[in-house]
Amino acid sequence: MSLNIKIAKDIDKLENLIQLYIYRIIYPDKITETVFDGFKGDLITNLHTDIVKNLVNNFILWVDRYADINNIFNRKTFIPFRDNNLLETENKIYYPVTLDSQKD
Repeated sequence: MSLNIKIAKDIDKLENLIQLYIYRIIYPDKITETVFDGFKGDLITNLHTDIVKNLVNNFILWVDRYADINNIFNRKTFIPFRDNNLLETENKIYYPVTLDSQKD
């Protein structure tokens, strides 16, 4: 399998991981920590390329350090796919310049 195909498949897994985090926020009563951890673990375990592994690690660090602290995915104000919220998402998410420059 070519590197491009491996990267494309891994990016699909990254997209699934992002969706998993969003679904956990939207449906907290339906996605238990056990289910969340199981899906997350499976997605991460099945990554094959270092570049996407790095993206996944950076996403997880970003969510754990910044998104949660700053309530970026506040359940009351951020519900994707409702009205124009999806179009306004770019104004609600502020990514750090680099994760390494803003360590705890």
